[in-house]
Amino acid sequence: MMLKSVLHAWPYVASIALTKGLAVITIPVLTAYMAPEDVGYLDVAASLLEFIGLIFAMGLADTLFRFSGVQRTQAERNREAAVITGSALVLALAFGILVQLFIPVVISAWDLPIQEWALRLSILGATLGGLIELPLAWLRLGNKPKLFLLFTASRGVLQALAMVVLLMNGYGINAILVANGTLDVVLALSLLTLQISRTGIAFSRQGFQRTIHFGLPLVGGALAMFALGSCDRWFLVTAIAPETLAHYSIAVKLALAAPLLLQPFGLWWYAKRIAVLEEPQGLSHSADVVLLGFWVLVVGALGTALLAPIFIAWLLPASYLPAIAFVPWLVLGFALNELCSLLNVGSYRAQHGLHVLAVNAVGGSAAVLGYWLLAPSYGVAGAILATLIGHGLRLLLFLGLYHRRAPIPYRLPQMALFTGLAVLAVVAQPLSAGLLWQLVYAAAAGLAMLAAGYAVMLRLKARGHLSPAGASSLS
Repeated sequence: MMLKSVLHAWPYVASIALTKGLAVITIPVLTAYMAPEDVGYLDVAASLLEFIGLIFAMGLADTLFRFSGVQRTQAERNREAAVITGSALVLALAFGILVQLFIPVVISAWDLPIQEWALRLSILGATLGGLIELPLAWLRLGNKPKLFLLFTASRGVLQALAMVVLLMNGYGINAILVANGTLDVVLALSLLTLQISRTGIAFSRQGFQRTIHFGLPLVGGALAMFALGSCDRWFLVTAIAPETLAHYSIAVKLALAAPLLLQPFGLWWYAKRIAVLEEPQGLSHSADVVLLGFWVLVVGALGTALLAPIFIAWLLPASYLPAIAFVPWLVLGFALNELCSLLNVGSYRAQHGLHVLAVNAVGGSAAVLGYWLLAPSYGVAGAILATLIGHGLRLLLFLGLYHRRAPIPYRLPQMALFTGLAVLAVVAQPLSAGLLWQLVYAAAAGLAMLAAGYAVMLRLKARGHLSPAGASSLS
C-alpha cells in the first residue's frame, strides 16, 4: 500500500524535509544579519556551486545502481562499486584542476565581492560534494536508510548552524563559503573512506569508459534542469540591482516548498507506474492516481503561494516586501516542473532515457535563450517568463510526442477544477489586510481545496474508479 511504501522510505522523506526546512528556517537570520546585496551575491555563488556539484556528481548514483545493484553476490557488488569509485576519483581530479583555473575569470565577469581563496575552497567543497552522491547511493543500495539520514542530516544541520553563528558574529559571504566548503570536504572524505573500507577501490579502462558513457547523458539531463532552475542568476547578476537580486533569491527559496508535498507520493508512485500500465485497466487506474498526485501538487503550490507572503511580511525586514510579487509566478514554475514529472510516463516507457534527455535539453535551451534575450531588458520578469516557457515547452513535448506510448485518459475536468480554485484563491488573497486575517484566509482556502479534492475522489470511487481492486494493484 501507499502508506507502507512511504513509511518504509521515511528516512529519505525525513532527509528531504530536514534539508528544505533548514533552508527556510535560516532565511530570517540571513536577511537580518546580511545586507540585501550580499544575499543576492551569495545566491549567485550558490548557483555556481550547484552547477559544479552536478557536473562532479557525474550520474554516479545511477551508475552504481545500474552496474553494482544488479550483481548477485555482495563480493560482485563491491567489486563493481570499487571500479566506479576509482573512475570517479580520476575524473574528479582532472576536472577539479580545470575548474580551479577558471575561477579568476568568473569573479571578474560577474564582479563578485568575494575573495578568490574563499571561492576556491568552496568550489573544492562542491567538487568533492558531487562525489558524495556515490557513497550515499552505496548506503541506499545496501539498505542503510538510517545511516543515509544521519549523514545528510549532519550536513544540513552543521551548515545551517555554521551560517547562523558566523552571521551573528559579524562575518559575511567569504566566511559562509569557506565554512560550507570545509564541511563538504570533511563529509565527502568521511563517506568515501567508509565506502572504500567496505568495497575497496579499483581502476580499469573498461570501467572508466563505462562510467563516462553511462554517466555523461545523465549529467546532460541534470544540467538541462539546472538551466531551468538556477541558471537565471547568471544572467540577472549583471542586469538588475543587487537588492532586487536578493528579493528574487528569497522568493525562489520560499517557492521551492511548492512541490515538497508531492515528493513522498513520487517515492511511491514513480517506481510503480510503468508496471501498473501493463495491468488490466491500468490506464484508468493510472489516470486516477495521477489525479490524486495532481491534487497533492496543487495543494502544496497553493499553500506555498498563500503562506510565503505572510512569512516575508512577518519574519523578514520590510526591505524584502518586493519579493512577495515574485512568489506566485515562481510557484507556478516549480509546479509546472513537477507536473512534467507526473505526466511524462510515456517517455519512460521507451527502451532508453534519451527521450527524456532530449525533451529536457530542448526546454533548458529555450529557457537559456530566453534569459539571454529577456533578462537584460526585463530583469526578473523576463527571467521568470523564460523559465515558464521552458517548462511549458517540456510539458507540451512530453504530452504531444509520448502520450501515445501511454494513452492515459487524464481526468482533465477535475484537474481544471483544482487549478481554477487555486488560481482564484491566489488572485483574491488579501495582501493589504493584517497578518491574522491573511492566516485565516489561507487556512480557509486550504480547507476548501482539501474538501474539493475529497469530494472528487469520492465521486470517482462511486463511479467505479479508485476501486479496492485498483488500490490493491498499486500496493
